[in-house]
Amino acid sequence: MGDRFEQTEDAWYVPESMNRFIALAFEEDYCAIMNSPGRLASAATGNGYSRMAITASTLAEFIRNLGYRAIPAGNGFGLSIPIAIDAGLGELGRLGLIVTPKYGPRVRLAKVLTDMPLVPDTPISFGVTEFCEKCMLCADECPSGAITGGERTWEGTSRSNNAGTLKWYVEGVKCYDFNGFSCSNCKRCCPFNKPNNSWLHRMVRSVIKGRVKALDNFMVTLDQASGYGRQLQGNMFWRMNGSRSITAREKM
Repeated sequence: MGDRFEQTEDAWYVPESMNRFIALAFEEDYCAIMNSPGRLASAATGNGYSRMAITASTLAEFIRNLGYRAIPAGNGFGLSIPIAIDAGLGELGRLGLIVTPKYGPRVRLAKVLTDMPLVPDTPISFGVTEFCEKCMLCADECPSGAITGGERTWEGTSRSNNAGTLKWYVEGVKCYDFNGFSCSNCKRCCPFNKPNNSWLHRMVRSVIKGRVKALDNFMVTLDQASGYGRQLQGNMFWRMNGSRSITAREKM
């Protein structure tokens, strides 16, 4: 590609010197996502996309003002999930999304491609893979059947998959055909979805990070028995005091 930086009718030409991505994750509102599959969950998704566009563009402009090249991107210019995982923002879960330590899969991803000489971060591991091997909640709650309940594999399950990586493959066509913007059931029911706002949640995360596999099934059962992951009806959402919501109470 050399040092060309231009757009033609056929392609974008990006200089080889632009070899760094800055990965960005944006929290989606906890209570709105709990309404999935519903309009409030759709609104949370749309809000995430809006903040993605504004923040990535602003960051890219800041970098350009420093004298470097920068291109903001949402879903374009590469696969956001692998980039975010390589950047250390989280691990890949059974549901095919990144699972972050603080918000679980309840995030939207954006990125900025740049030639700014940044020191790369490294991937992290905090027990997601081992927990997902036992937990089937996202597969059970997926209305389209797009999420597998089986083992990780190197083979894709549909033409939308990029095979060759050991992971749980999601049938993207099934998800897309059902989804629209309203379905976030897999995020809603994921045990990692809960905000890190209590000693109990923090303790459970510590146990998962410690890979105490014998407790994984028990923690899934406890999660369901406690009522987490159930759909929040829209009328209940509007009756809530926003200042007392789980997200609002969360401590950094």
